[in-house]
Amino acid sequence: MPDSYNSERVAYLARKWQDGNITPDEKLEFDQWYDEMDNDDTDHISNDVIKERIYQSILRKEQIKSIHNLKAFQAKRVLIALSAFLLLFFPAKYK
Repeated sequence: MPDSYNSERVAYLARKWQDGNITPDEKLEFDQWYDEMDNDDTDHISNDVIKERIYQSILRKEQIKSIHNLKAFQAKRVLIALSAFLLLFFPAKYK
């Protein structure tokens, strides 16, 4: 790993790690960078940037949950409509 590691590459790897789609080779590279860095190397990243990244990650995860909830709601509506249709057009014959 070079001493003057590209901050854009580190940011790219960090985003992939946060999103959960980092490859094993990229994870190894990211881990090596992390193990070799000094604490002073992170001074250029403000707390606001870190908070924003965490917040955006949470929003992405919540958006996925809301999509699943919407699909479940739509499925329930379809089942209710189908049940009503069957009851109206195919009534049970009791005698």
